[in-house]
Amino acid sequence: MSRPRPQEVTCTQCGNTESVTVWDSLSAVDNPKEKDQLIDGSLFTYKCSNCGSVGVLNYAMLFMDDERHMMVYYCPDASEISNVEDMLTKIEETMSEVGVEYRCRIVTSLNSLREKAAICDDDLDDRAVEVAKAVFKAYAGASDELAGHKVTSIYYSGLDDDGNLILYLILDSGVTQDGTIPLAFYEKIEDQCVLGPHKVDDSFFVDEGWAEDWIDSSGVFKE
Repeated sequence: MSRPRPQEVTCTQCGNTESVTVWDSLSAVDNPKEKDQLIDGSLFTYKCSNCGSVGVLNYAMLFMDDERHMMVYYCPDASEISNVEDMLTKIEETMSEVGVEYRCRIVTSLNSLREKAAICDDDLDDRAVEVAKAVFKAYAGASDELAGHKVTSIYYSGLDDDGNLILYLILDSGVTQDGTIPLAFYEKIEDQCVLGPHKVDDSFFVDEGWAEDWIDSSGVFKE
């Protein structure tokens, strides 16, 4: 269930105070428009009615997709992570009792929340996407195409017309660049780490570090 509420914000440019809507929880099923705004980032911005400047909203949120059985909690306050883990554990246990298994995740950045929502929206598995990104990053680091620059961050940003995964790369120079992972490669990884034979237990934290640990422990790319 979605839970929007009003919140007072003050413009950093002109000092104007006004009320905006924030979302303690957002259901992709109940609020598809706001789900799209979450993915494109506009849900976390507002335009000052007085001076027109754009401000950024940063607040905790639970995103859920009941059709795809996915929940993602954005926790900007590290001190609250333990409480969030307890909450999600109880949710998983409750849903499991009625025969529904949810994938629950915790993220600590807005970009990661947007990415998880986009992955869910495109019916992909975030575990396979993270492993594919980690492999891409390792090979990209040795690529002449980047002219010696290091990839600092990679985010999933959508699918192309052929179903290949489009990546958004941020380089150490501050330059951004697109990359592509073939759908067939993603599916190969999904077969290994989601369906087996190297299937892994789920985790609240499925990110780059998680993917690197899976790659090292599974030995798939050493075969």
